Amino acid sequence: MTRYAHVPAFGDGSYFADLDRITTIETGALLLQERTAGLSDDEERNAFARAVARKFGRFAFPDDLSRSLKRWRDHVVAKYDKEHSPEGTLYRVAEDVRISAVPAWDADAISVAVTVLFPPGFLPPTDPEADPEVGDVNEVSGLSAAAIAQQLSDGVADAGRGVLLCERLQRLWSEQCDCVGTIDSIDFELVGTDEMTVDAYLSSFSFDLEFLSPA
Repeated sequence: MTRYAHVPAFGDGSYFADLDRITTIETGALLLQERTAGLSDDEERNAFARAVARKFGRFAFPDDLSRSLKRWRDHVVAKYDKEHSPEGTLYRVAEDVRISAVPAWDADAISVAVTVLFPPGFLPPTDPEADPEVGDVNEVSGLSAAAIAQQLSDGVADAGRGVLLCERLQRLWSEQCDCVGTIDSIDFELVGTDEMTVDAYLSSFSFDLEFLSPA
Protein backbone atom coordinates (compact mmCIF):
# COMPACT_ATOMS: atom_id res chain seq x y z
CA MET A 1 0.00 0.00 0.00
CA THR A 2 1.31 3.43 -0.89
CA ARG A 3 0.41 4.85 2.53
CA TYR A 4 3.39 3.05 4.07
CA ALA A 5 7.10 3.12 3.19
CA HIS A 6 9.41 0.45 4.57
CA VAL A 7 12.27 1.64 6.81
CA PRO A 8 14.35 -1.57 6.82
CA ALA A 9 17.42 -0.40 8.75
CA PHE A 10 15.43 0.89 11.74
CA GLY A 11 14.94 -1.39 14.74
CA ASP A 12 14.40 -5.02 13.76
CA GLY A 13 13.51 -4.13 10.17
CA SER A 14 9.75 -4.38 10.63
CA TYR A 15 9.05 -0.63 10.80
CA PHE A 16 7.17 1.40 8.19
CA ALA A 17 6.74 5.16 7.79
CA ASP A 18 3.08 6.25 7.67
CA LEU A 19 3.02 8.78 4.83
CA ASP A 20 -0.49 9.91 5.78
CA ARG A 21 0.90 11.36 9.01
CA ILE A 22 3.36 14.14 8.22
CA THR A 23 4.09 16.96 10.64
CA THR A 24 6.76 19.53 11.45
CA ILE A 25 9.21 19.31 14.33
CA GLU A 26 11.17 22.21 15.74
CA THR A 27 14.86 22.12 14.87
CA GLY A 28 15.77 22.52 18.53
CA ALA A 29 13.89 19.37 19.42
CA LEU A 30 15.67 17.43 16.70
CA LEU A 31 19.08 18.55 17.91
CA LEU A 32 18.41 16.87 21.24
CA GLN A 33 17.76 13.51 19.58
CA GLU A 34 20.29 10.89 18.56
CA ARG A 35 20.18 10.24 14.83
CA THR A 36 19.30 6.70 13.81
CA ALA A 37 19.60 5.79 10.13
CA GLY A 38 16.54 4.05 8.74
CA LEU A 39 18.06 3.32 5.33
CA SER A 40 21.45 1.68 5.03
CA ASP A 41 22.32 1.68 1.31
CA ASP A 42 21.35 3.06 -2.10
CA GLU A 43 18.95 0.20 -2.82
CA GLU A 44 16.96 0.93 0.34
CA ARG A 45 17.08 4.69 -0.27
CA ASN A 46 15.83 4.25 -3.84
CA ALA A 47 12.99 1.98 -2.70
CA PHE A 48 11.95 4.53 -0.07
CA ALA A 49 12.08 7.34 -2.64
CA ARG A 50 9.86 5.35 -5.02
CA ALA A 51 7.33 4.76 -2.25
CA VAL A 52 7.15 8.50 -1.51
CA ALA A 53 6.86 9.29 -5.24
CA ARG A 54 3.98 6.85 -5.67
CA LYS A 55 2.16 8.39 -2.72
CA PHE A 56 2.40 12.01 -3.81
CA GLY A 57 2.83 11.80 -7.57
CA ARG A 58 -0.07 9.62 -8.73
CA PHE A 59 -1.54 10.09 -12.21
CA ALA A 60 -5.28 10.87 -12.29
CA PHE A 61 -6.68 7.86 -14.15
CA PRO A 62 -10.24 8.22 -15.51
CA ASP A 63 -13.14 6.74 -13.55
CA ASP A 64 -14.00 4.46 -16.48
CA LEU A 65 -10.66 2.72 -16.01
CA SER A 66 -11.32 2.23 -12.30
CA ARG A 67 -14.65 0.56 -13.03
CA SER A 68 -13.20 -1.52 -15.86
CA LEU A 69 -10.41 -2.90 -13.67
CA LYS A 70 -12.49 -3.38 -10.53
CA ARG A 71 -13.02 -7.14 -10.80
CA TRP A 72 -9.34 -7.81 -11.51
CA ARG A 73 -8.30 -5.40 -8.76
CA ASP A 74 -10.56 -7.08 -6.20
CA HIS A 75 -9.07 -10.46 -7.11
CA VAL A 76 -5.51 -9.19 -6.68
CA VAL A 77 -6.30 -7.58 -3.32
CA ALA A 78 -7.97 -10.79 -2.10
CA LYS A 79 -4.89 -12.89 -2.96
CA TYR A 80 -2.07 -10.44 -2.21
CA ASP A 81 -1.57 -11.07 1.51
CA LYS A 82 -2.22 -14.82 1.44
CA GLU A 83 1.12 -16.44 2.24
CA HIS A 84 0.32 -19.79 0.61
CA SER A 85 -1.43 -18.40 -2.47
CA PRO A 86 0.62 -18.84 -5.69
CA GLU A 87 -1.10 -15.78 -7.14
CA GLY A 88 -0.42 -13.79 -4.00
CA THR A 89 3.26 -14.70 -4.25
CA LEU A 90 3.33 -13.56 -7.87
CA TYR A 91 1.71 -10.22 -7.07
CA ARG A 92 4.13 -9.59 -4.21
CA VAL A 93 7.13 -10.27 -6.43
CA ALA A 94 5.96 -7.74 -9.03
CA GLU A 95 8.11 -4.59 -9.02
CA ASP A 96 5.60 -2.21 -10.58
CA VAL A 97 2.47 -1.98 -12.69
CA ARG A 98 2.57 0.46 -15.61
CA ILE A 99 -0.44 1.54 -17.62
CA SER A 100 -0.72 3.34 -20.95
CA ALA A 101 -3.50 4.38 -23.31
CA VAL A 102 -3.86 4.38 -27.10
CA PRO A 103 -4.47 6.80 -28.71
CA ALA A 104 -4.81 9.01 -25.59
CA TRP A 105 -6.62 9.22 -22.25
CA ASP A 106 -9.06 11.82 -23.58
CA ALA A 107 -10.07 9.74 -26.62
CA ASP A 108 -13.60 8.44 -27.12
CA ALA A 109 -12.36 4.84 -27.37
CA ILE A 110 -9.24 3.85 -25.42
CA SER A 111 -7.14 0.71 -25.72
CA VAL A 112 -5.41 0.18 -22.37
CA ALA A 113 -2.13 -1.69 -21.94
CA VAL A 114 -1.30 -2.92 -18.43
CA THR A 115 2.34 -3.95 -18.02
CA VAL A 116 3.23 -5.92 -14.90
CA LEU A 117 6.96 -5.64 -14.23
CA PHE A 118 8.99 -8.38 -12.56
CA PRO A 119 12.64 -8.54 -11.41
CA PRO A 120 15.20 -9.56 -14.04
CA GLY A 121 15.33 -13.32 -14.48
CA PHE A 122 12.09 -14.06 -12.63
CA LEU A 123 9.99 -14.72 -15.72
CA PRO A 124 10.88 -17.68 -17.94
CA PRO A 125 12.54 -16.97 -21.29
CA THR A 126 9.85 -16.02 -23.81
CA ASP A 127 11.43 -16.49 -27.22
CA PRO A 128 8.60 -15.97 -29.77
CA GLU A 129 10.58 -18.13 -32.22
CA ALA A 130 10.59 -21.09 -29.84
CA ASP A 131 8.48 -24.06 -30.93
CA PRO A 132 6.36 -25.20 -27.96
CA GLU A 133 5.53 -28.85 -27.48
CA VAL A 134 2.04 -29.88 -28.61
CA GLY A 135 1.44 -31.36 -25.17
CA ASP A 136 2.37 -28.05 -23.54
CA VAL A 137 -0.06 -26.16 -25.77
CA ASN A 138 -2.95 -28.41 -24.80
CA GLU A 139 -2.06 -28.46 -21.10
CA VAL A 140 -1.39 -24.75 -20.62
CA SER A 141 -4.61 -23.76 -22.41
CA GLY A 142 -6.56 -25.27 -19.52
CA LEU A 143 -4.45 -24.05 -16.60
CA SER A 144 -5.88 -21.74 -13.95
CA ALA A 145 -4.21 -18.49 -12.94
CA ALA A 146 -3.08 -20.10 -9.68
CA ALA A 147 -1.43 -23.02 -11.50
CA ILE A 148 0.36 -20.67 -13.88
CA ALA A 149 1.52 -18.45 -11.02
CA GLN A 150 2.97 -21.50 -9.27
CA GLN A 151 4.90 -22.57 -12.37
CA LEU A 152 6.21 -19.07 -12.96
CA SER A 153 7.39 -18.86 -9.36
CA ASP A 154 9.06 -22.28 -9.63
CA GLY A 155 11.11 -20.96 -12.57
CA VAL A 156 11.39 -24.27 -14.43
CA ALA A 157 9.64 -23.45 -17.74
CA ASP A 158 11.68 -23.35 -20.94
CA ALA A 159 11.26 -20.70 -23.65
CA GLY A 160 8.47 -22.48 -25.50
CA ARG A 161 6.41 -23.20 -22.39
CA GLY A 162 7.26 -19.78 -20.94
CA VAL A 163 5.56 -18.02 -23.86
CA LEU A 164 2.45 -20.15 -23.39
CA LEU A 165 2.28 -19.56 -19.63
CA CYS A 166 2.61 -15.79 -19.93
CA GLU A 167 0.12 -15.54 -22.79
CA ARG A 168 -2.40 -17.68 -20.89
CA LEU A 169 -2.10 -15.60 -17.70
CA GLN A 170 -2.33 -12.34 -19.65
CA ARG A 171 -5.53 -13.58 -21.28
CA LEU A 172 -7.03 -14.71 -17.95
CA TRP A 173 -6.32 -11.31 -16.40
CA SER A 174 -7.89 -9.52 -19.38
CA GLU A 175 -11.00 -11.68 -19.00
CA GLN A 176 -11.36 -10.39 -15.43
CA CYS A 177 -11.86 -6.86 -16.74
CA ASP A 178 -15.22 -5.35 -17.71
CA CYS A 179 -14.65 -2.52 -20.17
CA VAL A 180 -17.07 0.36 -19.66
CA GLY A 181 -17.45 3.89 -21.00
CA THR A 182 -14.47 5.04 -23.02
CA ILE A 183 -12.41 1.93 -22.24
CA ASP A 184 -12.55 -0.20 -25.38
CA SER A 185 -10.08 -2.94 -24.44
CA ILE A 186 -7.59 -3.92 -21.71
CA ASP A 187 -4.57 -6.08 -22.48
CA PHE A 188 -1.97 -7.31 -20.00
CA GLU A 189 1.71 -8.05 -20.51
CA LEU A 190 4.25 -9.61 -18.15
CA VAL A 191 7.69 -8.05 -18.63
CA GLY A 192 11.04 -8.09 -16.85
CA THR A 193 12.31 -4.72 -15.65
CA ASP A 194 15.36 -5.23 -17.85
CA GLU A 195 13.19 -5.74 -20.94
CA MET A 196 10.88 -2.72 -20.89
CA THR A 197 12.04 -0.02 -23.28
CA VAL A 198 12.61 3.55 -22.14
CA ASP A 199 9.95 4.78 -24.57
CA ALA A 200 7.38 2.36 -23.15
CA TYR A 201 8.27 3.36 -19.60
CA LEU A 202 8.03 7.10 -20.26
CA SER A 203 4.71 6.77 -22.09
CA SER A 204 3.11 4.87 -19.19
CA PHE A 205 2.13 5.67 -15.62
CA SER A 206 2.61 3.69 -12.44
CA PHE A 207 -0.46 2.90 -10.40
CA ASP A 208 -1.32 1.19 -7.14
CA LEU A 209 -4.28 -1.10 -6.70
CA GLU A 210 -5.65 0.72 -3.67
CA PHE A 211 -6.29 3.82 -5.80
CA LEU A 212 -8.28 2.09 -8.56
CA SER A 213 -11.66 2.21 -6.82
CA PRO A 214 -14.09 4.70 -8.38
CA ALA A 215 -14.40 8.09 -6.68
